[in-house]
Amino acid sequence: QSTLTRQDLHTATAHLRQQLWAPLQPLAEDCKLEFECLPGAIEQYLATLDSMQQNSSGSTGTHHSGGSSSEAAAAAAPVDPYAPQPRKLTAVLLVGGATRMPIIQQGLQVLTGLKPR
Repeated sequence: QSTLTRQDLHTATAHLRQQLWAPLQPLAEDCKLEFECLPGAIEQYLATLDSMQQNSSGSTGTHHSGGSSSEAAAAAAPVDPYAPQPRKLTAVLLVGGATRMPIIQQGLQVLTGLKPR
């Protein structure tokens, strides 16, 4: 009988999680949403967070100190004074499937700054 660890599961599902985060950047641009970080950076941040948690078992914070996607976009393009202001989400509701995985919940919390329900 073999045992599947959380790290084994994270490794086995990495490519699926990357596919999950990829459509969120165009979604943010189309809906004028402001995220706490770029969706493409979530996996890297979660890997850093996971290694920090393994190194110090007492620290379990999920605070992200990186810039928001709107800051990155502002640095890349000139500001249009007539463009609509980016909006922030007020709630994140998870419904079944992969959303039951703690790493998905952590990723959404990093992305939105909100604790998913």
